[in-house]
Amino acid sequence: MIPQRGFAVLSLGALLAYGGCATVNPRPDYERVATYVSEATGQAGSYRPGEDEIVERKVAELLADGLTAAEAVQVCLLNNPRLQAAFFDVGMARADLVQSGLLSNPSLGLSLRLPSGGGLANLEGSFAQNIVDLWQIPVRKRASARALDRAILELAREASVLANTAKTAYYQAVGADRALAVTRENLEIIQRLFVLAL
Repeated sequence: MIPQRGFAVLSLGALLAYGGCATVNPRPDYERVATYVSEATGQAGSYRPGEDEIVERKVAELLADGLTAAEAVQVCLLNNPRLQAAFFDVGMARADLVQSGLLSNPSLGLSLRLPSGGGLANLEGSFAQNIVDLWQIPVRKRASARALDRAILELAREASVLANTAKTAYYQAVGADRALAVTRENLEIIQRLFVLAL
């Protein structure tokens, strides 16, 4: 049976251990990014961590029968490694925000002292927690929240720039393809005129 004082110490230790555990769920942040990207680019679909198989299938579907400008943008938003890495930056910023709200790890010390003259051993314990954390937590949380907002907005900006670059490249490729077709038509006309001239 645990004595009353021992029970209180164990309860306090369990409470501190439970208070130190936190989970990180970046899904709402990914949804915010998707909303901003959709507003900036006009495209509903973008990459989301953990959905790699869905992304691969969607990209394969988009590439199956040629591309439109909108499909080129969507492929870019789904399959760009820099954009995918930026999503993980958002996840890390969420983890930093969760961490900023936690107390630092306490120090627990135990020592066993054996008396030199014989007798019972003396067991001593100590527990130390940095009290400064109590007033630093709100400041750290605000700073981490701003860093998370910055990571989300930077990702949305990166997606917008990437979408514009993809559209520009698409129209340049279409223009080059059309210029090649016109050049071939001109070559045929010149060859016919040459034959007629002979």
